[in-house]
Amino acid sequence: VSQSRYHNASKIFDNFAHLDFDTTLIKPLEIDNSNNDFTIFYKEDPIHYKAFNTNEYLGWIPEEIKIRPKEFYNMAIFGGKSIEIYEYSKKALEFIYNKENEKFFCNEKYYDTFGQALFGEQFYFSSYCNFFNKKVKVLCENTEHCIARHK
Repeated sequence: VSQSRYHNASKIFDNFAHLDFDTTLIKPLEIDNSNNDFTIFYKEDPIHYKAFNTNEYLGWIPEEIKIRPKEFYNMAIFGGKSIEIYEYSKKALEFIYNKENEKFFCNEKYYDTFGQALFGEQFYFSSYCNFFNKKVKVLCENTEHCIARHK
């Protein structure tokens, strides 16, 4: 999550999209966020997030994470209305860079996909959307198809 990247995009574009380096598009991507706040690649299986005991890992937990979301999102493709992305990224960075969470997010033991992408981005994003009732458009409904293409 890069607040400066999202902040700059919010000043230039009405809609913004980010593609992870390991994501390949086969067809042109059209993201229209006129009826939703965010667009994401696909919904993830909640099983990936079952083991997340936020109290065990974190010192400061934002209100939005205290209510576990029913849906989790893969953010390999992530877009939305620029102001929505800016607000999300600001809150995500407050969570990640909070001094009480430094032990988790800066610990080599967790410094990998679990600590950064899954927890800091996708778990938090899903919680944020749930808590603030954000409308999320899913680009790929067939998860198996999406994962095969994503790998």
